[in-house]
Amino acid sequence: MWGISTPLDAKVRIAVVGLCFACIGVASVESWRYVDRKREAKLPKPLAQTVPTESPTAGSGGRIDDRPHLQPMLILDSVSRHNVAFHFELENIGDVSVDKIWVQYNNENFTATENARPILERMLPPKGKLTVQGTVRVFDPNKLSHVMAALHYRTPGDNREFTSTFWFTVNPDKAKSIAPDVWAERDGSVGDQYINDELVAKLHSPQGGLFMPVYEMANGKPNLVTVQDARKLFIFDPVSRKVSYSVKMDSGKMWRFQLPLLSAKSIHTISFTWDYSKEALLGVDGVIQGIPLEKR
Repeated sequence: MWGISTPLDAKVRIAVVGLCFACIGVASVESWRYVDRKREAKLPKPLAQTVPTESPTAGSGGRIDDRPHLQPMLILDSVSRHNVAFHFELENIGDVSVDKIWVQYNNENFTATENARPILERMLPPKGKLTVQGTVRVFDPNKLSHVMAALHYRTPGDNREFTSTFWFTVNPDKAKSIAPDVWAERDGSVGDQYINDELVAKLHSPQGGLFMPVYEMANGKPNLVTVQDARKLFIFDPVSRKVSYSVKMDSGKMWRFQLPLLSAKSIHTISFTWDYSKEALLGVDGVIQGIPLEKR
């Protein structure tokens, strides 16, 4: 579990207490480079532009050629006036089976990390493929976007952990498949308790959203989660079994949302979005609230 309090300036602060997973971000990649030419075609095998893999840590018992390799494609399924449906297609292009695969991704507007439950059942043998469904409101139709996706996985025999990070340039103008522009691989996990400067920048943006799984309990205590800046306040309160969210719109009015925690499960899927000029949304376990309390 983690907590962070970051005094950005006199008016802005972020406090996040006890989240089980941090929002997307990978900071410890030791070597990476950009590729000048952007591609939106099927990535060749093997990866032609991959950054050299780090050496395994001492005592891992592995060799460089024992390292697994996952290759993602970002698939735009459909583009409508208000939404872009997409998913990731992962393929194991190495010679080693992997399991416990989970994905984090973000762009200028959105940060998402997967719920832990499906991760335990995921295994990819060599040449195996896996579909990871994307969430809503990540892309604006016909607006250029840059996506960073981090894949976390391990080898089931010796429980070695690995992280691969991929950057995509996305123009969501039509259905298509998009290969990453650049990628980096490292041995070991960057950890699920990391929050980076991109989240801070995203919270300052006039449009954006966060998507995260949140546990009701952390270290044996109720897991109270708060995210706050100058214009937004989000509170996950498992004691009162309520999730509340308030946003100050460009009109000067404060929009307030509240949803109950109806499910008895120990982990909840939470999302909240904002566009100060026109709308905000709160989501709890698939129930979406888009009309603030003041307008009912």
